Amino acid sequence: MSDSQTVTPSYDLILVGVYAIASLGIQALPEGAISRVLIVLPLLFFIPGYLLVLVLFPAKHIGSTTHWNRLGLSSDHLGPTERVALSFGFSMIFLPFFAIIIWEMAGGIDPFALNYLVTSILILCLIAWFRRTQIPAERRYIPNPLGTLKRLNTQVASKPRVEQVFTVLLALAIVLAVGTFALAIASPQDGESYTEFIVGTGGEEEFTVAGYPTTVSPSDDVTYSILIGNHEGTTVEYDIDIEVQRVEDGEVVERVSVDAFTVEVEADEQTIEDRTFEPTLQGEVRIMFQLNIVDHEFDSADQAPYRSVHVWLTVTD
Repeated sequence: MSDSQTVTPSYDLILVGVYAIASLGIQALPEGAISRVLIVLPLLFFIPGYLLVLVLFPAKHIGSTTHWNRLGLSSDHLGPTERVALSFGFSMIFLPFFAIIIWEMAGGIDPFALNYLVTSILILCLIAWFRRTQIPAERRYIPNPLGTLKRLNTQVASKPRVEQVFTVLLALAIVLAVGTFALAIASPQDGESYTEFIVGTGGEEEFTVAGYPTTVSPSDDVTYSILIGNHEGTTVEYDIDIEVQRVEDGEVVERVSVDAFTVEVEADEQTIEDRTFEPTLQGEVRIMFQLNIVDHEFDSADQAPYRSVHVWLTVTD
């Protein structure tokens, strides 16, 4: 067995993978619970950057020798402290790009966005493991948390008193900023009222924002699953109307109401309703789902729906 094929314990990648999968359990925790925030923090602000650094720099720094990897990057002067700093930095840099990817894949930031995050982390784990196996075993970077803490403590202790104070304050500021930002995006602000309105498939057992019908014949029925989450702070009665619309040049030229129903949802609860109907119109049509709160006073003059979602469907001749 060659050096590059020597088995090296990748306990860090195993730990990251297990943690990412286990984090899916937060969906069972109460919304807004501080435990949800604490669990999500590493997934957002450290782990993605840590894995990316491993992919780019799988080798550890050895002495003063310069080693260039296949990507044309050198791990010189990239010690554990620098890796930790880059892990936070890369995670924060790529967080907006990840949000955009989720938006495109899922049609919006929905309750299942964590699934996409965990999947991405697992894929990065595999890539990092592959990159690690492509270099000699003695040059592979394997983290040593206790050694890193001792080295960091030694480096800080060797600095002048003023620099020590500034280093500690900077670390505290970073932790505070990351924690505040994560808390803001992980749970609604106090007093915020809103209603989740998501159209998917699969029913209550396997609800997903994928697998929508794309092409049907005029005599076929289509079924959609409608998720309504009440975060209005009180029990709410909702009216839902479903229309099939023909759209030309951005204007609705024909519309047919194919279904309508009313549902009551208690505060901080959600319901998933399966609705089956016949599309009626032919050609490429827009299925418009509109949600209103019963007795809700609209702000707009044309009384636009409180929430609306649409999908496209092709009804063959």
